[in-house]
Amino acid sequence: MPQIFLFRCHTNTTTEGESFWVDTFAAMEEVREERPDHFATLATTPIFHRYSPPSSGWYLCSSATLLELLGDEIVSVRDQYSSFDDYEMVRRLGREARSAWWDAYHFYRSKVDQAVFRKKRKMQAGELVILDNRRVLHGRLSYNVTKVGQERIMDTSYGDWQHFQRRLLDPGAGLFLEMELHGDTGDIVRD
Repeated sequence: MPQIFLFRCHTNTTTEGESFWVDTFAAMEEVREERPDHFATLATTPIFHRYSPPSSGWYLCSSATLLELLGDEIVSVRDQYSSFDDYEMVRRLGREARSAWWDAYHFYRSKVDQAVFRKKRKMQAGELVILDNRRVLHGRLSYNVTKVGQERIMDTSYGDWQHFQRRLLDPGAGLFLEMELHGDTGDIVRD
């Protein structure tokens, strides 16, 4: 799961379709307070992911806990529900462990859906959002194309902190980022 996500709104002439961002650490702290048993389950039960980015030729698999702690401090929430690998979960976890995990996950997701943890905004052309993908759950609401020519195009790029560390430590160093333009073949951007 890449840690840094960059979203740049290229074009957005549609109605609705707000982007949203959720502070999963704040939601998870509420889980810890209200249901320490669920918090412990999310921090100790591995989950499995399988993903193949469109047109990439890649096949990615991983396993990790949803919640990663360093001592008592939350350092990562890996909430990638769209890539859960149910087959591996059934194959590797017993019925009780799966049931406990899903109960804990649904409780956590009920917190994520609360407005107090969620910010939303319809992004405008030229706006850029950079986020920590292991803290901020992101997505968009549905939108309608009501007129010919309306469209929503987001340029996206992602990487891990180590890809940016060199640039932060040595501002004169080059940094290569690959940009993908949804609905197109993509652009390569070199700074």
